[in-house]
Amino acid sequence: MFVCKGVLTGDNVIKLFKYASEHQFAIPAFNVTSSSSINAVLEAARDAKAPVIVQISQGGAQFFAGKGLNNDGQKGSILGSIAAAHHVRTVAKSYGVPVVLHSGHCAKKLEPWFVGMLEADEAYFKEHGEPLFSSHMLDFSEESKEHNLDACKKYLTRMAPMKIWLEMEIGITGGEEDGVDILVLIMLNSILNQKIFGIFNENYRKLLHIFQLLLLLVMFMVFINQEMFVFIRNYLANIKLLLKNN
Repeated sequence: MFVCKGVLTGDNVIKLFKYASEHQFAIPAFNVTSSSSINAVLEAARDAKAPVIVQISQGGAQFFAGKGLNNDGQKGSILGSIAAAHHVRTVAKSYGVPVVLHSGHCAKKLEPWFVGMLEADEAYFKEHGEPLFSSHMLDFSEESKEHNLDACKKYLTRMAPMKIWLEMEIGITGGEEDGVDILVLIMLNSILNQKIFGIFNENYRKLLHIFQLLLLLVMFMVFINQEMFVFIRNYLANIKLLLKNN
């Protein structure tokens, strides 16, 4: 049984991850938006006798502080994150469970929020010998890989003396996340660079045309009947055959 209780930082986070790996279980992360949701997560972890990751997003942090506050320069979100972190630290030990205190996705446009939390970590570290948070996430996946890696290196160098974990995200796959439509980014990137997922292909335009038709098919399926679906499916099959022969 992992014996550390309350918010973990530094080496104790490593010990927890090793313990989870050795005992083959995952540690869930829950986004929180209020003291009530934090308490609910900690209560559930206590009843399950399991460690937990309490995660604070930029939007959740702003909600925690109150939407009535001005959030210019991410001031409201910074304040909300700090307030939420202090609440977790105040009550976590009483629930008797190990807690990793983490901040979620931070895109380039939200960078002031990340910097604000890091400044709070440094102030807390100066007074208590450990950071306020266990870890942070930097998600510059919308940016170039070079800029992404340089930013992560810069912040990790600043975080390392406090032994704060940095979660980074490089590259994009699909879907929508934090209001960013990744599918649109992929298509724009492909059109501008005449490539798909980084591989030059002489059949690029043919593949893109098929991809667009498939997207239309998905949209039509919501509205049309079975007979029309069969018609479109056969039409696409014929298009593919024509492209293949040409």
